[in-house]
Amino acid sequence: MSKKRFFTFLRRLHFPGSGDERGQSYLEFIMIFPPLVVLLLFIGVYGWYWWNQTTAATAIHDGTYFAAIRHGSRGLGYVETRRALRAALGRSALAYEDNFSITNYPDMRSTWGVIAYDTAVQLPFVGGKRYVCEWTPDGATRWCSRDTLFSVKASSFQRYERFYGGPPRGWE
Repeated sequence: MSKKRFFTFLRRLHFPGSGDERGQSYLEFIMIFPPLVVLLLFIGVYGWYWWNQTTAATAIHDGTYFAAIRHGSRGLGYVETRRALRAALGRSALAYEDNFSITNYPDMRSTWGVIAYDTAVQLPFVGGKRYVCEWTPDGATRWCSRDTLFSVKASSFQRYERFYGGPPRGWE
């Protein structure tokens, strides 16, 4: 058997139909389909994460704003935040139920809200877990959460509206 015939035999053994064009489209399909599926899944996962992040940021901003225009009515802020989360996320909003808070700071005439959810998207073997702590505006308490690859975090700081602070202390 000559070298040319031997290599032709090997090529046909490993890639059936490689002597001509038969089976080429089948081979291309097998090579392209798995990466295409992975790409589409990545787009879907990242889209869901982006939607969660955008919804959480909008919800906590609206809730904090509603609390601020009512001079620190936290109840109104919680209702608005829950309404915005449920409108956009449906049943998935239940995961955020214990993961947001609205705090009043009367001395600063302001309201601060924060929302965090560690596992908006869960992927096996992807992303590390470590604790991240941040200080609240008053500097007295810390807000801690696990930092994962697809963690959702947002905060909002709003000044009270329609207030007259009066002159600074010590005047008059």
